[in-house]
Amino acid sequence: MEQLPAMAGITLGRFAQPEDIANLTVFLASEQASMITGSDYVIDGNLLKTI
Repeated sequence: MEQLPAMAGITLGRFAQPEDIANLTVFLASEQASMITGSDYVIDGNLLKTI
C-alpha cells in the first residue's frame, strides 16, 4: 500500500474516519463518562506528538 505524503507524520498510518469521532462522542455522552468534565480530546492519529 502506497503511503501518501500527507500521511508521513501520522504514526497510526491512516487518516481519521467519521467512526473515530463518533466513538468518542458516544462514549462522552454515556454514563461511563459521567466523571469526565472539562477535558480536551485530540483525534489526530498521533500527529500532535510528532510535531
